[in-house]
Amino acid sequence: MTYILEGLYLGGMEDASDTEQLRRKGVTHILTVDWRPISRERRAGFECQFVSALDTADADLLSHFSECIGFIEDGRKEGGVLVHCQAGQSRSAAVVVAYIMKTMSLSLTEAFSLVSRQRPQILPNSGFMEQLRLFELMGNKVDPDNEFYRRHRLRRLAAMMQGASSLGTAIETDVLSADPAVSGSSESEAGAVYKCRKCRRPLFREGVIMRHPQGRGREAFTWQGSTVRVSYEEETEGMEEGSTPCTGTLFTEPVKWMEQSILTLEGKLICPKCQAKLGSFNWAGERCPCGRWITPSFHILNGKVDKCLPRIAPQILQRRRLGEREDGILGEGSMDMTTVVTGQSTT
Repeated sequence: MTYILEGLYLGGMEDASDTEQLRRKGVTHILTVDWRPISRERRAGFECQFVSALDTADADLLSHFSECIGFIEDGRKEGGVLVHCQAGQSRSAAVVVAYIMKTMSLSLTEAFSLVSRQRPQILPNSGFMEQLRLFELMGNKVDPDNEFYRRHRLRRLAAMMQGASSLGTAIETDVLSADPAVSGSSESEAGAVYKCRKCRRPLFREGVIMRHPQGRGREAFTWQGSTVRVSYEEETEGMEEGSTPCTGTLFTEPVKWMEQSILTLEGKLICPKCQAKLGSFNWAGERCPCGRWITPSFHILNGKVDKCLPRIAPQILQRRRLGEREDGILGEGSMDMTTVVTGQSTT
């Protein structure tokens, strides 16, 4: 059992079973990050929390970081806390690094160095390191609205789909983006909406488009490269700010109206109103014509939808024509969704 900070220890299953040592160190809380909890007998007299996770690259720790950080903080206030997995190297180490990043406002590199100085054998697997990098990208917190966090959750769901070929049950509601046709929020607040070109039914908002940087182009379409999936690192390469975005295709997050049709590994995306074919989906992913691999893929054909932009309300437009200003700034409030952009034309 390794001392990390005052009231915080990192260890393995053997440490969690040594009640005499735990009491001697002043440990009152035990956080288990493993595939099974410690026995009821070993839990007696301790405040315990269990996070079920395998030591695999696709296991999800990120969504548990907030609850784990809260538990560790409570444990340190009331006495001491042991965070452990099987060996105290990967799962529990990743959680402790996240805790230090959050509470001490450190970067991933700084927090990792702090923990490794105390316990040199820590070695979170590649998947956990990617989740810690995402945690850092979100400002050392879990932000459900963050674009990259939403993609993280979709990738996890995609991995489940590929393993089972079918979900068999409904998809978690918070993974699906709101349907603009039934959403309570006004269209003007949410920006542009894409509508079915045939029946004009609102399909998705601009914010759910999975934007990606330009891929390697024709180079990516070798006899093997066009079908073989790529690593997470390759898929997200070039996502940093300032990269050239791909504008030729539309890949979106899954939207509520797709729910019943995307329970299998792949298939068609059909307009829920007029039944026109809008595109296709594949949980295993698809290569964009630009060469970038997208996982999962919800591909909407450009020719099947129109992008509808907010139009300035008549009273605001009149003020602009008269050269008037509101609060010194030309207003852009009071909008409605009436301007339709199709290709390069605006009507």
